[in-house]
Amino acid sequence: MCLNAGSYPAFNASIIKTSQTTVTAAPGVSASSITIPSIRVGSSQFLTFSYVKVGPNESTVSVSSAGATTSRHIYLSHLIFTGPVTVYAPQNVDEDTVIEYSTFANVGQSTTEGRLGVHGLDVSHSVGVGVVIRNNVFGPGGCSDGIQAIGNADGIQVLYNEFVGIKQGSCSPVHADPIQFYGADNLVLTGNYFHGNSTGVMNAGCASQNGLYTDNVFISDGEYLDQIVMTGTNAGTYTNNTFVNSSIRFLSNGCGFATNAVLRNNIIRQGLNLDAGQTTSSFTMSNNNGISQGTNNISGTPTFVGGSTPSTWAGFQLSAASVGRNAGSDGTDIGTHYFGAATTGSPSSPSNLHIVP
Repeated sequence: MCLNAGSYPAFNASIIKTSQTTVTAAPGVSASSITIPSIRVGSSQFLTFSYVKVGPNESTVSVSSAGATTSRHIYLSHLIFTGPVTVYAPQNVDEDTVIEYSTFANVGQSTTEGRLGVHGLDVSHSVGVGVVIRNNVFGPGGCSDGIQAIGNADGIQVLYNEFVGIKQGSCSPVHADPIQFYGADNLVLTGNYFHGNSTGVMNAGCASQNGLYTDNVFISDGEYLDQIVMTGTNAGTYTNNTFVNSSIRFLSNGCGFATNAVLRNNIIRQGLNLDAGQTTSSFTMSNNNGISQGTNNISGTPTFVGGSTPSTWAGFQLSAASVGRNAGSDGTDIGTHYFGAATTGSPSSPSNLHIVP
């Protein structure tokens, strides 16, 4: 279904298709010229929405009742969100929900504290909820978290996104963290770029374990150096991340010590922040720069192709003469290996469309 420029009614229906069916802008029509107040797909299957502006009302994927029939194969792609989104996971299934190539600037809270919330509804999930969040831009502006995951929303993949200009400022008591999660195990955070934010990844809720953090770039603007805050046992694996003027904080926060963390091939210029007697005795650490714990540490200050504090994502590649060059445990560079860029600004109109109902 192709849409011409204009304002359309909110989508609120459960539609079952047997193959992917797309609602999108007509060829040559810009996404910013088409407005849908919200998209609420209920238990729909095989629907894609792309190249439109959505908001200011909250959109939802699946339904907010544990045990209800979940939606499946819902793709939200190349959208301009002016309102928040909540993805629910009412059953123990892989929903195959994808949010990609979209923008979330100046957006407030969803049903959760995130402008994009993922809620597991406290269902016991033995498989990941099947939510992939990739190549989006969260911020600038907005009194909300970029992403909040709660209620056993396990196995979320956050890939290749940019988090920029999410500032706490006058938002209190509302949280404004790029990512916050409570009770959402097995997070995969790969290839993301955090800059100009008040904080970074906040997990102070004891119950979010076994995360995988790879190829991310974190830059503190000096407001809060601890760009990852981690509590509880099974504190995750951190490989080939670059922390500029920033650190990782491990604390108990009433959860007991953080344990079993693996840190390898990272640049962490402000080191580890260990609170309240926290130790690294159960950690596995090697080939890191900026921390004293572990083995085969890399001494000296790395230099980047973009200068000491690059202004672009691509600038964080190590220069040819930098310490840490080819010094990782696998013989490659320490720090991030990903230097891509998420889509910024308004998505362009689609071309070469072929839509199969």
